Amino acid sequence: MPLLAQARLRVDHRLQEDPLIARALEIVDQRLRPDLRLAEVAKEVSLSPSRLRHRIKERSGRHYREILQERLMARAARVLVSQPQRRILDLALEMGWKDPQAFHTASRRYYKVAPGRWRKEALTQKA
Repeated sequence: MPLLAQARLRVDHRLQEDPLIARALEIVDQRLRPDLRLAEVAKEVSLSPSRLRHRIKERSGRHYREILQERLMARAARVLVSQPQRRILDLALEMGWKDPQAFHTASRRYYKVAPGRWRKEALTQKA
């Protein structure tokens, strides 16, 4: 499956039905970075971190970190596919990873391929 197709976020309507969680996800998208703490997001929506964690898990069956990782990797994939000339190191740093190897590891864990493969796929599709 092409990377860009994989990079689309799963829309979980159960999360969107809860106004506090929908607002929390907006905050995640606005401040998107690998070290975005649940406590920071919870404070913005006036919930305790444990209550927000529980509500997200209850409605989606997934953990906050999984949702954050999904959003990070989708954004990074969209950027690299649309701008394949970008250096992977620059993209990793711009996306908030302090260590490019951590970005590489996250890519392999999430998409099962290294970021260099994203670039190769994007260049092949543009040719």
